[in-house]
Amino acid sequence: ITLTVNFEGVDSSGTVSNQNRNWSGACAAIKFDGQKIILTTVHTFNFNITSSLREINDFRTWNKNPAWVQITTYTATMEIYFKNSPALKIPVAVKEKDENYDLAIIEPLNKTYYKYIRAVELGNEKKIKIGNKVMAIGNPNLIDFIFTFGNIAQISNYSSPRFILTSPMLNPGNSGGPLLNEGGKC
Repeated sequence: ITLTVNFEGVDSSGTVSNQNRNWSGACAAIKFDGQKIILTTVHTFNFNITSSLREINDFRTWNKNPAWVQITTYTATMEIYFKNSPALKIPVAVKEKDENYDLAIIEPLNKTYYKYIRAVELGNEKKIKIGNKVMAIGNPNLIDFIFTFGNIAQISNYSSPRFILTSPMLNPGNSGGPLLNEGGKC
């Protein structure tokens, strides 16, 4: 998932300028009740606009000259793209989100794009055990589609939902990506 926010503002000389900021993360399509559902994390796209504007307002270089920028408007677009077809960018919108669990369901604005999305099969929760091998997929530090491997280190059986602590290295950009077992199931 790439979230692009275009900030339009006025610099210290009175010139209108544009800034783009990109946030990225990953998502996973699963099949649930016979339908494809695209899952990601809420924090991938639900950024704090106030702190982002403060950060941009403090951005001091325009054409290599120091300047202050005052933001007047902003727009945001969210797209998903695919490793095998990077030119294919699908505009998506948030269908549902639960900020308490940091989960969101997103869907293409045009439903015909579902034909390009292949769903990952869900695994059996009862087969999750400490020591099982797992892999995480994501875009850490804007590097496309990195696979990291490790094991399940801990399973929280005392909370609902259950939490799984894993050993694969994760970085900003892995958020929302799937955690797969050895059989490639989510």
